[in-house]
Amino acid sequence: MKTFGTKAVLVIGATAALAWSVSFIAMPLIQAREEGIDWFTSLCRAAGFSAAPGGQPARQMGSVSLVTWSPSVLERLAKANITKGEEIAADVCAACHNPNGMSADAATMPSLAGQPARALYKQLWDMKNGTRVNEAMKPLMENLKDDEIADVALYYSERKPRNQDFRLERENSKATLRLVTQGDSARALPACQSCHDTAGGGPIDAPNLVGQYPRYMSNQLHAFADGIRRNDMFARMRTIAAKLTPQETDALANYYDGPR
Repeated sequence: MKTFGTKAVLVIGATAALAWSVSFIAMPLIQAREEGIDWFTSLCRAAGFSAAPGGQPARQMGSVSLVTWSPSVLERLAKANITKGEEIAADVCAACHNPNGMSADAATMPSLAGQPARALYKQLWDMKNGTRVNEAMKPLMENLKDDEIADVALYYSERKPRNQDFRLERENSKATLRLVTQGDSARALPACQSCHDTAGGGPIDAPNLVGQYPRYMSNQLHAFADGIRRNDMFARMRTIAAKLTPQETDALANYYDGPR
């Protein structure tokens, strides 16, 4: 009986050790590689809290988005109320983003007009929950329920976008047009339009780049490249932006601003 009991304890101990290794070593390593975060941050998240290297809270730099496109979230967006969204926009958003979505500061505030509702919802929800750091927006979003965020996202998605008649045209720089339409296979860079085509077809939360303010877009690409902004799903934009030269980043931002 003692031998059987000892074996049972050993089996249970080995099983527990294996489960611990999978949960706190193997899985964090896999998730870190898939989502473009460091192992320590992934380990902390597995343990139930978030931290960044150096012991600083992860949200100081932003962290991996917690948005999930579950049936309940998609239903929330499908049932969003544009009238309520207009009321919320007037009370909360219009001072900076104007009722038409053409924001007041082209360097720090995006054009919201005509953006897909799902893209707007994700960014606003990330700001509410701290995975996208924006000290000005966070307290405003904290006061809104998720249904209200969906309402205001729908409202701004229905506004007339900047340069809405923009079409892909010949660009002075063939290299820029090639990045937009073909990408660069040598650097494993996909074509921008493969995700950000105005006709859809990219990731569910991909924003529309056409008509976005060039300074804002350039600033965000640089933030992704530097790892300051980290709320992109599966580290898509961090991976892509880090491969672009500063000149390419600025050229793409100017391209999507539309004809000049």
